[in-house]
Amino acid sequence: MGSMNSEDENWYACSDWLERCAMITVEQNKSISSIEHLATILKDGVLLCNLCNKIKPGSIDIKQTSQKPQYSQFLWQRNVHTFLMACQNAFGLDKKKHLFEVPDLVELQNFGKVIFTLSKLSQTKEARAKNIKKDMLVEDDDSFSLYGTSLDDLGNSDVCEEIYDTLVYGSMQKPAAKASTPRTKKDSCLDELVATEKNFIDVLAMINNIFARNLKSHLSASESNEVFFKIEDLHKVHQDFYRKILAARNSGSPAQEVSKSFIEFKLPFTIYGDYVAHINRSTAALDAICTTNSPARKLIEDGAIVAKVKLRDLLTVPVQRILKYHIIIKDLNVYINEVKRDSENLDTTREVQSR
Repeated sequence: MGSMNSEDENWYACSDWLERCAMITVEQNKSISSIEHLATILKDGVLLCNLCNKIKPGSIDIKQTSQKPQYSQFLWQRNVHTFLMACQNAFGLDKKKHLFEVPDLVELQNFGKVIFTLSKLSQTKEARAKNIKKDMLVEDDDSFSLYGTSLDDLGNSDVCEEIYDTLVYGSMQKPAAKASTPRTKKDSCLDELVATEKNFIDVLAMINNIFARNLKSHLSASESNEVFFKIEDLHKVHQDFYRKILAARNSGSPAQEVSKSFIEFKLPFTIYGDYVAHINRSTAALDAICTTNSPARKLIEDGAIVAKVKLRDLLTVPVQRILKYHIIIKDLNVYINEVKRDSENLDTTREVQSR
């Protein structure tokens, strides 16, 4: 097998321990060929919840889990959250020291932390009481993302930030010099949300119209899906969201209705977990196409002239967008003085965005 680095050793140890716990078979363990494969097995949370009940029967109420979540990230998140609560409440693991966070697994932001948590679980008195032959010893809380980046890493790039500001904020219309009623800071926050959402939809449309459609006849279906992964789905989600917040902005209680809109779109926005996890594969596929496919490269270069921005940079804009919502919500919450109910709803919305 050759020499292994610490990441390889850790996921091999994790896979072997799951086999010893009878959570996977010997054949399944042998078939796990990579850390990505192991993450795919764990990310819906089903095996993890069943693992808790295997070690300590009744530690998780099976009715609180979804045993067949299929492709619903909302159900994945609920399962993983249930597992983490059991680790804390039934097995005594320390939340800050030992537990990963839901996005670390569901969005593959830090799978090293997931393995570390399972190592700590294997060393609990409950796990050892099951006479499992060997603990899973991973003492280092190594941080690594399966795709070489995390959502925060992508979002904090100065270049990405500048591109986002230019595309999403650069074309915002300034309010009229004289308004019929005085504008408050809360009004400004609401207007900013609506205006930037419209501009962001235009960015997604630009990716589709200038690049994806023109390249369709020059790329295979798999190549197109790799580069433009979930872009059409994001466009549809944000068109619906824009209509919702625009109506909320024009309602009698705009702040309250906007906060309800965020809560309503909690599930549709889980698409960003897949998008962020895939972004490096998208840019890698784009680089490969530009290297090996001259006609496609020419169309990509021509599209960049029309759009005045490179396709590679455009693909980072959705990552920036999902990071900005909680900032706008935070600002809006500061300036609400109308009714206490609005503030409570916005606190709930901020909690949704932080998960």
